[in-house]
Amino acid sequence: ARREGRGVGIWARGEMAEEAEQIVLVALRLSLREVGGVPESVSSLASVTAEVLVSIVARSVMLIEAAEEREAVALPQRLPSGAASRHRLCAEMASRLKELGYGGELGYNQVLYPSEASTRSLLTWLVDRLPRTEEEGGKASMEASAAHRVFASVGT
Repeated sequence: ARREGRGVGIWARGEMAEEAEQIVLVALRLSLREVGGVPESVSSLASVTAEVLVSIVARSVMLIEAAEEREAVALPQRLPSGAASRHRLCAEMASRLKELGYGGELGYNQVLYPSEASTRSLLTWLVDRLPRTEEEGGKASMEASAAHRVFASVGT
């Protein structure tokens, strides 16, 4: 009986984490809809590729910096074809995110070779930082807070 109980707990935590991921994706779609959104092919954080992450980060940084009235230099929204150029772009993205206050572990490798855990942390932070329109009424912010609580409770 004990194993069944643990299995149910693991299943419930997995379901909660999945729901939190969907909250983050919906919030990103809302926040980025005016600048290209999030591809419909992205159905979970595990399906976020380096190309998609670069696009989301570039557009998010642009919106955050504009909202904070910072002098912003647009980041490319697509990965370049050359390996050295890819590394430079991802390092620049990591640096800009750190300047904006991202406190998690972040270097070029978390952008260029995203893991589900690093993507979750970064995208949840971005949702929290992205500006909201009045019509959204803070819905994305509430969703991000809910996602933070769920991820914290399941230990992911």
